[in-house]
Amino acid sequence: MTPGSRKGKFDLECFEDRILELIKDKLAAKLLEINTEKNNGVAAEDQIVLTDIPADQYVDSLSEKVANFSQFIYYGIGKVKTISIVSRSALQIQFLLNIVFTNVNESLNSTSSQSKTRKEAFRYSRAFREIVQENFDWFSGATDIEVQEISPGDFYRNEQQSGSWKVAGVDITANIG
Repeated sequence: MTPGSRKGKFDLECFEDRILELIKDKLAAKLLEINTEKNNGVAAEDQIVLTDIPADQYVDSLSEKVANFSQFIYYGIGKVKTISIVSRSALQIQFLLNIVFTNVNESLNSTSSQSKTRKEAFRYSRAFREIVQENFDWFSGATDIEVQEISPGDFYRNEQQSGSWKVAGVDITANIG
């Protein structure tokens, strides 16, 4: 879908739709670019290869869907607040876009495994950030767009989960209206 092809007012729903369309459209190419850059000259056994996330593995933070995937995109609206701009008002939206993956590299005795997990997290965050930054035109109804990378960490969706899931991503803030 091309930017601006939707009808009607640019609102919270459109903002979320645009981000998801953008990521689904551009993620594979961006990951290939990062893989090529980072793995150039690295022995095959030491390479870190990021893989695209299929559309059915995008999980909304409001969903009750059980994510039975080794990795998935976890997204949702963080905060929405009204701000005053001169004599107008606008919505300030915080959108969270994360990659969640199993920590198959986890080993208490392996520094290289921990380093690999951190590198994967950093690279996925970078991919999200660069996609949004390179495609601000997709957000024709939004202004003051900010993209902040989220430090990698453990992911817990509920109290019963262990720390074997890792998360990294971006926090996208924009004003609409």
